[in-house]
Amino acid sequence: ALMEFFQRVIDHKDSNKMTLNNVAVVMAPNIFMCKGFRSKISEQQEFAMAAGTANIVRLLIRYQNLLWT
Repeated sequence: ALMEFFQRVIDHKDSNKMTLNNVAVVMAPNIFMCKGFRSKISEQQEFAMAAGTANIVRLLIRYQNLLWT
């Protein structure tokens, strides 16, 4: 349901400026990061993890129809 909602947000990107990439970058830390984890890793590791999790969310949204059939 969450991925379907993200797709509906993306479908209105002309009015809300939320493209697939924007939704993935904003939502990935909220989905994958746990509280207190940031203090245990370096800034470079955090950046790499953010990029990786954004890619995962991007793929989940893009291929949701295939994944959930």
